[in-house]
Amino acid sequence: MIYFVQYREENSMVWNKGPSQVYSPNISNIWVGGLNPGRYYEFRVVLIDETREPQDPSLSKPVKAQTKCLVTKKQEFLHVNITTNTSISLSWDNETGPRNTECPTRNYLLEVDKVTDTGYIKTKEVVNIKRNSYLLEMLSPGQTYCVRLKKITINGETVTISNKNITTDDTVDLSKDIVLVTIKKTDSQIKIDWFPMPLYKTYFVKYKLVRYMSCNEDNTKSTLEVKETPNTTLSLSLLDLEPYAYYQLFVTADKNQMIKEFNSSFITPGTVPTDSPTLSSDPKVTNESIHLFLTNYSDYCEYMNGVFKEYKIKLYDYSQELIRESYEKQTDKLDITGLQSESQYSVKIYFVNHVGFNANVGLEHKFTTKPNTLDESSLNHVGFNANVGLEHKFTTKPNTLE
Repeated sequence: MIYFVQYREENSMVWNKGPSQVYSPNISNIWVGGLNPGRYYEFRVVLIDETREPQDPSLSKPVKAQTKCLVTKKQEFLHVNITTNTSISLSWDNETGPRNTECPTRNYLLEVDKVTDTGYIKTKEVVNIKRNSYLLEMLSPGQTYCVRLKKITINGETVTISNKNITTDDTVDLSKDIVLVTIKKTDSQIKIDWFPMPLYKTYFVKYKLVRYMSCNEDNTKSTLEVKETPNTTLSLSLLDLEPYAYYQLFVTADKNQMIKEFNSSFITPGTVPTDSPTLSSDPKVTNESIHLFLTNYSDYCEYMNGVFKEYKIKLYDYSQELIRESYEKQTDKLDITGLQSESQYSVKIYFVNHVGFNANVGLEHKFTTKPNTLDESSLNHVGFNANVGLEHKFTTKPNTLE
């Protein structure tokens, strides 16, 4: 009679024929080879009698056993294919030991820690990797990471099979646009916000005055202003900006970028004027009036700080008492009449815009009206009277402009 062994892997429906040996009444040992490591198998022994007919296999009670396996840890098992400033491409060998000893793999696990001067900072963990490669993304440029590859065996064991320190490229592409830039104005500042870019650690807010809104042409003298920040928000104080001015702005990670095709923009609020009117020529004074010739207000558009509306005129007498106040829209000549002859006056003139006027900044001109003159044609000989004598009649007329 002969014994032979049948075996099958766990959960398999097919029995495989194994080795055989001649029947012995003593306890016999049979070595079954060619099995996969780390797997569960069922075994049964079937008897073949002298008629060479096998017994019913269902009469043999199966036994279960697991083959042994090993997990080999080798540094070169983990391969770095490509590194960029934000990613690391990895691959690893399927097996590293002899086929008959290596534990079968169910899946892989990657642990990634950031290496710092004080230790490790857990960054990410990737689980249930079925293939033998993976691309780590969203990493920081120029940063060293400790990457540990772990193997989860068919037995459910988690074993580290390789680890390696890998440094990402420190070259950063600064040309990517910063998106979702928003601008909000408050009473005291311009607040700029933008969408964060994990790739960038420093941002540059660059802005330039394009035009004073009171002027008809762009300002060609202004330069590009730059503010640096590690944050995704920045505020510009209105005290550092020109009032009632049109600015263009962009946010970039490139310190050397000077222009951008599409920019954000804002207009600062207006304030009172910061300059005063000036005379274009000497005033003309008579005995009862003064005629002032002013330089066109558009020559001072950079300091108008708003929409020009009119001039504010204040007239003072010799004792600096305000005797008249008025507004005048005429832009080249101002006439003040109804004055007394041979009297001292002071006139103050201010720009007025849509915000108001600046009482501290104005044109002041002091003058004295001319005396009245005799009109010789009005001297009439009325008649001779011994008691009255010669009668004269004196009248005055306005002095002519000098």
